[in-house]
Amino acid sequence: MRSLSWKYFLILFLCCCCSYVHAARFALLTDLHVSPGTPNDAALGRVVDEINRGGYDFAVVSGDISNQGTDAELETVKKRLSGLRLPYYLVPGNHETNWSESAGLTINRLWGGDRFLFRSGKWLFVGFNTGPYMKMGDGHVKAEDILWMEKVLQSELKEGERPVFIAHYPANEWLSNGGAVIALMKKYRAAAMFFGHGHALRAYNLDGIPGVMGRALYMPKDRSFGYTVVEMNGDRFEIYEKKLGEPLSKVVYAFGAGETFGDLPPPPPPAPPGGRLPDGWSEKLILSADASIFTGLAFRGTVLYYGTSTGELRAYDWKKQKTLWTLDLGGTVHSTPLYGCGVVIAGSIGNEIAGVDADTGNVLWKLPARAPVINDGLIHDGFLYMGLGKGEFCKIDVKTGRKIWSWTGVQGIFQAQPAVAGGRVVFGAWDRHLYCLNESDGSLLWSWNNGHPQKLYSPGNCVPVISCGKVFLVAPDRFMTALDLRTGRQLWRSGQFSVRESQCGSVDGKRVYGKTMNGLIIAVDADAPEYRSLWNVDAKFGYEHNPCPLLEHDGIVFAGSRQGILAAVDAGTRRLLWTYKCGNSSINKIAAGPGGGIWVTLIEGKIYRFFRDGK
Repeated sequence: MRSLSWKYFLILFLCCCCSYVHAARFALLTDLHVSPGTPNDAALGRVVDEINRGGYDFAVVSGDISNQGTDAELETVKKRLSGLRLPYYLVPGNHETNWSESAGLTINRLWGGDRFLFRSGKWLFVGFNTGPYMKMGDGHVKAEDILWMEKVLQSELKEGERPVFIAHYPANEWLSNGGAVIALMKKYRAAAMFFGHGHALRAYNLDGIPGVMGRALYMPKDRSFGYTVVEMNGDRFEIYEKKLGEPLSKVVYAFGAGETFGDLPPPPPPAPPGGRLPDGWSEKLILSADASIFTGLAFRGTVLYYGTSTGELRAYDWKKQKTLWTLDLGGTVHSTPLYGCGVVIAGSIGNEIAGVDADTGNVLWKLPARAPVINDGLIHDGFLYMGLGKGEFCKIDVKTGRKIWSWTGVQGIFQAQPAVAGGRVVFGAWDRHLYCLNESDGSLLWSWNNGHPQKLYSPGNCVPVISCGKVFLVAPDRFMTALDLRTGRQLWRSGQFSVRESQCGSVDGKRVYGKTMNGLIIAVDADAPEYRSLWNVDAKFGYEHNPCPLLEHDGIVFAGSRQGILAAVDAGTRRLLWTYKCGNSSINKIAAGPGGGIWVTLIEGKIYRFFRDGK
């Protein structure tokens, strides 16, 4: 009898030990939005102190740790989080990846990368970046990160373990390839996904996978600072809210591995790619790359040049369907390649601009830059006009890479392509200003800003339109503005339509086209002394913020959406001719190219050609 009692207690003890091994408690921090010296900065310090006293096993930080993604903000957060006396794991959010002055490199430097993998008991935690990447758009997981997750889950997941996914965006309609993430979670029997972005503690049904959005550091509704607490015991997850300085809340959500929030609707499935083009029009998918694409295209005969998220500049013969050469530029390519005088030019986040032999891919010259070069340039009359990442704008000899002149009066990073006309070079930067330089010597003629102190309203990613002696721009402040090209004097500003970053001029110079945030394509009289709206057409995009520039070609205005839709509007009849869904991610750029018609690239790695039959 005594022997049986000892065996009973031994079994009970071992069961308790096993239960303890699989129990864990972690703090979920998200949407910190810290700038140095702000209340959120101080509150984060208090949160760190509280977590150190709270008996947690680790902490997870799921993005939007900063406001503008500046190095100063990231350094401040790093210093605060370094006070944690327990392991913590971090992925960036859209405020780090959209406006980063380092093209995301500071995240890698401070935290060793933008994804993570670790174990806690029977759980394998997988953290990954959801973008968007250096421009407005929906979230998106890069192709190489999807492949990485597949690889590590296949190789690292042990019998009896289940993965837990961590990201900034949930795998729903906010993530353009959320379906691919859900497919991975289902394939490897994910227990849950934790994320941020929505600033509220909320449950989601991710097509059968339980999802939990953590609360933001500061919640204005009740003016509280705090974070989310997750307790894992056996197969059960319990979610709590922890307001700073207050006791832990009652259980807000609870679920077991394999369960879901079945009373909540799953994310709506994305509309399938495709569409019906009118008679006389055709489309062709030229390429579906093995990496994401954030650039537009350069052309030379039947050869396309583009950059990839894996850091390659590629030359592809679209007639032969063959890659001719690739060149490693050392990191994600955001700068759209240019072609001129036998040279292909592209910026690199390795702080340089490279001139490459168009035939061989051999580097002909390199020009050092002050910062990662994510911006586009312009070749005009045999010269390259381009910002060197940040602070310096140059006129450059295309063949040799020699600076003809440089101007160093810029405080922010460059992004959009400049415009050159009438002896003027006009460009914006993420320092609130639009600049106009003398084309011949690079001297400053004038600068302009909208009067708002917020840098996120800068004309940094808007290609200026020069026409009828005026400069037109549509910045994130949602106004269209006209300036005198000679003096920089503001002629008018209109907020009739909520335009944002996306515009172009007509071929004849008489009109300026813009895209609004509710999917309208508008036309404005470029010659009128006052703002004069000519027409507007609904492109059927709905809510829209993709900065892809518009293009007028053969009398048709083309516009690309954040959801991969290309729209064609007849500029003469003012009718929407057709729309075509190329994919589920943002269209990067639209360009007139070889073989007639137009070409588009998508973040998901697709390149399309649209053309009239017979061309």
